[in-house]
Amino acid sequence: MGLDELELAEKPAIEIFRDLGYDYASSTELSTSRPTTSEVVLKDRLRDQVKLINPDLPEDAREEAIRHLTSTQSPNLLEDNQELHQQLVDGVQVEYEQDGEQVGRFVQPIDFENPENNDWLVTTQFTVQVGDNPRRKPDLVVFLNGLPIGVLEFKNPTDPKATLENAYDQVNSRYRNDISPLFRYNEVIGLADLNESRIGCLDAGWQWYRPWRYIEQEEMDARICPDKKSFFEGCSTKNAS
Repeated sequence: MGLDELELAEKPAIEIFRDLGYDYASSTELSTSRPTTSEVVLKDRLRDQVKLINPDLPEDAREEAIRHLTSTQSPNLLEDNQELHQQLVDGVQVEYEQDGEQVGRFVQPIDFENPENNDWLVTTQFTVQVGDNPRRKPDLVVFLNGLPIGVLEFKNPTDPKATLENAYDQVNSRYRNDISPLFRYNEVIGLADLNESRIGCLDAGWQWYRPWRYIEQEEMDARICPDKKSFFEGCSTKNAS
């Protein structure tokens, strides 16, 4: 990543996320939460939040839910992603013994009723390497309760050869093939430079990536153009989950 990309795209994005109430940590700072660069889930944060959101459930039940969330559901990435999406929305079904009987419950990994009860985090240059595949560093990754739900790729706006379609290819070809575990929990993929931004999802074709046009607030931010403001503040607000 060049200096222009850092100064013109990445740093302003971090500021906006901070304004929205997200925490920021560098990839280096998160290294203690990851035993290896192949690990894409911040398990300590996930465990803390699952306990916070489900305080009435026994630890064994919460741990079973975490094991299920961090285990592959299907060898097909898209099917795996869809299954995990359902569990993020509906909860993870577990069974445990209570008063001598088997009890079935749903463990909620996300608190949708109270967004502030969740752990919102962004990081930059998040290094991931799976096996012998090339090491990749997505520009910005969004974590919700320790799960990587968003990937944003920035392009240097001063380089005429660096287009959003190039960014699309970077994410949906190189990243998808080389660091596919990062996309198991993916809910949104963003592409942006200083002047334009688009939003899409896993396995969506380039033609389906579109600008995010709606935000609740009407004020314009002088740091960014309206299109980019809509992109970050519209689709990244905590209530958007």
